[in-house]
Amino acid sequence: MKRIVVLAIALLLLVGCGGKEQPAPQVQRDERAAATAAPAEATPAPQTVTAVTAPTEAPAESAPAAEPAPAAPEESGLVDSLAVQWATDGLVENMFPLTAEDVLDYYGIDLAACRNGIVFGDAVGYANEAVIVEAEDGVLNEVEAMLQDHLQAVKAQYKGYDAEALALAEKAVLLREGNVVLFIISPNAEAMLAVYRELTK
Repeated sequence: MKRIVVLAIALLLLVGCGGKEQPAPQVQRDERAAATAAPAEATPAPQTVTAVTAPTEAPAESAPAAEPAPAAPEESGLVDSLAVQWATDGLVENMFPLTAEDVLDYYGIDLAACRNGIVFGDAVGYANEAVIVEAEDGVLNEVEAMLQDHLQAVKAQYKGYDAEALALAEKAVLLREGNVVLFIISPNAEAMLAVYRELTK
């Protein structure tokens, strides 16, 4: 009987132990290990990315500079040469060179719009004047027209008043060749024209 009781108790113990769940092992944290351990990975802070611009290379050929405004055509030197030769030959001794202002007032010719120009006026109160102008076609057309008008006005002025001065006006030189207009009323008109012909041949 004792044997049966012992077996029954053993059986109950076995059945009771089999129905119970084994507790999960408990891990105790050691505070010293936590202090020396590597810190847990934190979420990385957002990084600011700065774009690096690649250096621009200098162009192999520099851009062409803006072209300067076209310069006035070079003077041929004819106007100055003619004035010097007339003076050397004594053909303008009774004349004086007019200022650009006087030329504009008296003839309407703007010498600033011309390549070159020299105008001689009468120094002794006689029909004595000479104009030599070098310019582009458009300006030269205007100069020629102004000188034709001037010549007609001179003829009208001397008509019935001074026969000798009128005769000189009737023999006036007014010619246009290339980019030059030449106008002369003078007792020396023929000699002055001859100098011009010599310099332009």
